[in-house]
Amino acid sequence: MPRGRLGYTAPVFALLVGAAQAATCPAVLPVDGFREQLRELTALGMNPTALHEALPAALQALPCLSAPLSPSDAAHVHQLVSIDAAWASDERRATAAAAAALRLDPEGSAALGAGNEVFARLVAAPTMMAVAEDFGTSLAAQVYVDGVETASRTVGQSAVLQVFEREGRPIGGAWLDGGAPLPDWVAFPDLQCTELAPVQALLPLVERAERAYATLDVPGFEAALEGVGRGLPCVTARLGPPQAAAIHRLEGLRLFTHGADEAAFRSLQEARALDPLFVPAPEVVPPETVLATLWDQAGRAPSGTYLLEVVPPGLVLTVDGVPSSVRPAALPTIVQLSEPTGVVLWTRYVPPGTRLPDFSSLAVRAEELHRSTLSPARLRYLEEGERRAWVARRTGLFAASAAAFTVSGALYLENTAAHGEWLDLDTPQSRLAGLQQRVFWTATGSSAALVAGSGLLLTALVAR
Repeated sequence: MPRGRLGYTAPVFALLVGAAQAATCPAVLPVDGFREQLRELTALGMNPTALHEALPAALQALPCLSAPLSPSDAAHVHQLVSIDAAWASDERRATAAAAAALRLDPEGSAALGAGNEVFARLVAAPTMMAVAEDFGTSLAAQVYVDGVETASRTVGQSAVLQVFEREGRPIGGAWLDGGAPLPDWVAFPDLQCTELAPVQALLPLVERAERAYATLDVPGFEAALEGVGRGLPCVTARLGPPQAAAIHRLEGLRLFTHGADEAAFRSLQEARALDPLFVPAPEVVPPETVLATLWDQAGRAPSGTYLLEVVPPGLVLTVDGVPSSVRPAALPTIVQLSEPTGVVLWTRYVPPGTRLPDFSSLAVRAEELHRSTLSPARLRYLEEGERRAWVARRTGLFAASAAAFTVSGALYLENTAAHGEWLDLDTPQSRLAGLQQRVFWTATGSSAALVAGSGLLLTALVAR
């Protein structure tokens, strides 16, 4: 019985995580309503089958919550997942979720898990130091992990992820297994641009943030920073290297104020590589300070390795204002995708080591945009050229198919003649071995040519 339950549960959870990541919310759900769902699920603990059936629907509500969960609420989610996984004999998942629950709410988790072997074993085990894994996200988004605003999760433990716009609109949310990779919407959330932002409009915000930083105006610094984060994905033109460098400098200051010296160093390193002649004001980077040391070291650090990025035809990749097919592997970058005429389709701040998403749909959009800008005459010539190319391609496939069928037929006739001669009683014994080889190879060749011809014919019929 446990094996049967496990075979059913693992796919359910795999589908659950994917559905939660891609779910659309018909309505925003208040956190109090979700908390009530958790209490109802807890009451089902004595009926494991009912809990197993009801838990996926509750977890699919995570992308729709109106506000971040509290750490105790996140612990409650992990408790329920662990209990369900333990019932399904999924030891690894149960342990990862129980460890997260005990870390967030030791007393409540131990009480809820009383009688549960997984919780009991973890409570009795020596306390081990949790190892954190940092990850990147958009400058325009707020990421919460287990109810805490942070871009870090504990290695080997499950996590409740929630992403919001700065204005509070929920963007995504999911319960994530301890060994699962981060979904794309964490690094590249689906931000809604209420208005387009000229590139020139971002620079005053950067300058305002630097002035606020120099004068210790924390509210002003945060407000200007949020303005840059909101405006960057909505820019209407390509950034230049100096503009990208200014944004990286600002991100370096922000990370430094949060105590993330290593991440700040990487941002400053990219800023200095893009604009090596820039000298910060002493009010922003005071001499003989930790920040000044980071700035000096960033200017001398090697660039490191690069990642090759392949984008669909019809798109131009720009990295920090420079058209390129590579980007630094260990440094943050501002990546833009545009069509050849310069119309920007996608702009994002890409954290170090973050892979880019699939741009296939963006290529379709670029093609549609390109066609919409053509005059009627040019569009007519383009469509006529595509039609001629399609006719030529289809004609070639039909011709190749006919040739393959012809070869198949000729080999079949040869096979028939060889087989008849092999069966003839007057055929000398010395020729039988050679005839047997001819029968085999002609049969094989005829079958292969028949399959190839059928494939080419099918391709010709469905080719576009």
